[in-house]
Amino acid sequence: YTDPNNSSHYKAIGMENAWRIIKGSGVKLNKVNAGVLDSSLYTGSNEYKGKVNVSGDKTDVPEKDVKNQIVNGGLNHGTMVTNVMGADHENDGMVGIASILENKLSINVKNLYDGKKNEGIDYDENDITQASYTENGMNYTYTMKALVYLKEQVESGATVINCSYGPAFPRDQHQWISKAYEKFFKEVYKTHPGVIFVAAAGNEGRDPLSKGALNGSNYYPAGMKLLNVVTVGALNNDGTRAEFSNYAASENAEVTLSAPGVEMLLGVDENGQPIKASGTSFSAPQVSAAIAIIQSISPGMDAAQIKDLLVQTSAGSVNTENGATPIPEGMGSGILRVDEAVLQAINSERSKEDKNPYTMQELLDRNTVNLYAETGFREYTVRASVPDAEGASVSLKIEVTGKCSIEDDAVQSVQVGEEAVWNLTIEDDSVFVRIVRTDTEGCAFMTLKLYESVSGIYEVKGFWDGSVLNGEGPEALTDWRARVEETGDGGMTITFFNAAGTVLTGNYDEIAGVFVGTDNNRPADPWQSTWWMQSKTTITFDFDSNPMTAKGKLYWNWEEQTENHLFDWTKVDFDMRKVEELPPN
Repeated sequence: YTDPNNSSHYKAIGMENAWRIIKGSGVKLNKVNAGVLDSSLYTGSNEYKGKVNVSGDKTDVPEKDVKNQIVNGGLNHGTMVTNVMGADHENDGMVGIASILENKLSINVKNLYDGKKNEGIDYDENDITQASYTENGMNYTYTMKALVYLKEQVESGATVINCSYGPAFPRDQHQWISKAYEKFFKEVYKTHPGVIFVAAAGNEGRDPLSKGALNGSNYYPAGMKLLNVVTVGALNNDGTRAEFSNYAASENAEVTLSAPGVEMLLGVDENGQPIKASGTSFSAPQVSAAIAIIQSISPGMDAAQIKDLLVQTSAGSVNTENGATPIPEGMGSGILRVDEAVLQAINSERSKEDKNPYTMQELLDRNTVNLYAETGFREYTVRASVPDAEGASVSLKIEVTGKCSIEDDAVQSVQVGEEAVWNLTIEDDSVFVRIVRTDTEGCAFMTLKLYESVSGIYEVKGFWDGSVLNGEGPEALTDWRARVEETGDGGMTITFFNAAGTVLTGNYDEIAGVFVGTDNNRPADPWQSTWWMQSKTTITFDFDSNPMTAKGKLYWNWEEQTENHLFDWTKVDFDMRKVEELPPN
């Protein structure tokens, strides 16, 4: 989850903030039952040995390919869908979006692919699990197995049911089944208004795009405009439509909202490597998980209210480095924002008690720990504070993994704006430090290492890559040396022994090992200035290397700075290796 390559979809829907504001608010969480209609849960997964209660159909047979080789760590479709909702957040695997509910969350998995067939039967207008059609003057009626299983889950107490399944592709011949689903959902809303169904929009929207067009009656169970059905499309992390995602193509069809669905983290294999896949199947359970959290906070909301809450709190665009990307037409009201939905649910409960609403920042601050460290060689001073709290003071507790001695009390009480201070002497090469606030369990952490000065003489090798109109490109730089000197108080000077006599001055983060600086020795003639004078250079030192090494990068957009546009951009990459220590003063 902490790896950006695995956590981008969590960030896109605001999952971390949702968890933090739940903790920061101290809101009461109620028990909630969720259902998953899919394939059986694979017992080889280690994601359900924690606090979330998982029951239902299970299998000990791992998923295999056509060559009978185990794939995806043995995880089948239903297991990966369930993982998105409730995977254990306290092990070394993935994190289920609703797993913050812990033992307040129960998930029942029903196997749709158990080999049983839809049964022919006499028509009964009161049986909401039947589907009928007429062909060549003959009437045919079947009991739909999927509707029977959905009915069982409703009657067993499930209030949100995930349906990541559907036919091979949308087509008009599905109308009779679609009508059966519509009748079923409408009748359930009458008898169980608190139950909401979440359906994956489907994955046929490519080659050509029209294959994924939903019209409200050519697909099931997704695409219907009903008070208790939420249809979920899939987006790329940048907010564009995933190329495979189905979409609403008429006024009678609905994709309610969308969620990330490309290269989703769905589990880990036996070697701890991430298991990823794409599909609206994995977008839908993000919404199901969000609904489970909302129902836990506000158990009195009915399906229509929850659906409206999700629509109203979804984001109409996704912010990227290149700006905001609007959610495409046909993909619903926007992208799921769990944090905004949770905030509204919390404030809805507060309004019932005539309490003022919280702001997002207020609750985030109540779950935040600000953490700093100052270093010597083995000695560190660790400082922590909190930006906000419910009461007059907060207790902060230090937890250390690794050998070290602590001079001060492990638990310290501080007021907002005050600092708790611990003086540590580390005995291992590194120790892991975690500071936890006891009121909301918010925490901050860092790794402290034996401090090694980065000052010294370095060999430097690199190249510059300039996109130039005349076609010139990457060019190796003449090797040079550099003198690195820490100046104290977070400052650093790096002198390049190159033709330009570059002297970089800037700030150095001793804990992260990152220097950011610029050559400020600008000549009177601006055309005599060097790359190093135009933008900030970032150098990252590798504390684990021996001898000490570092990587540097400068990136400057010439097109924004010059009128003649001779250069579009310039990038300088270089590597540094320490070859000498600085002589003593």
